[in-house]
Amino acid sequence: MLDENGNEYDWDKILPFQKNTHNSVKIVVPDEEQTSKEDDLYDADTFHNKLEATIATALQLQKTAIWITVPSSRARLIEEASKSGFSFHHAEGHTATLSKWLLDDVESRIPTYATHQVGVGAVVINAKHEILCVRE
Repeated sequence: MLDENGNEYDWDKILPFQKNTHNSVKIVVPDEEQTSKEDDLYDADTFHNKLEATIATALQLQKTAIWITVPSSRARLIEEASKSGFSFHHAEGHTATLSKWLLDDVESRIPTYATHQVGVGAVVINAKHEILCVRE
């Protein structure tokens, strides 16, 4: 099957992915309850091979990184992703997000995950009793 640029890919052997920011792609693994066993693209027995084929496809598409979100119901897939070079980026609620930088000759530009926010505020009162409030 051909993509929009005329490149041929075997879409049955890779995991579905979507375009993501900064020239990356994102794989979103659905909850186990959302798929039937017969149509499960994320079966633990075939996941590693499909993930490797997806990495190769992303490299052919000249992508810089791959992100994958894994719900806790599929936590066993995290080990397979780790074997393919993925590392934890962050976790929220019942979902873990892993990432893999694809460019061997370029240092990873994947930012660390923000753990908190810092706010700044100021109140200035001049001689005329005028108030200036700044919030950022």
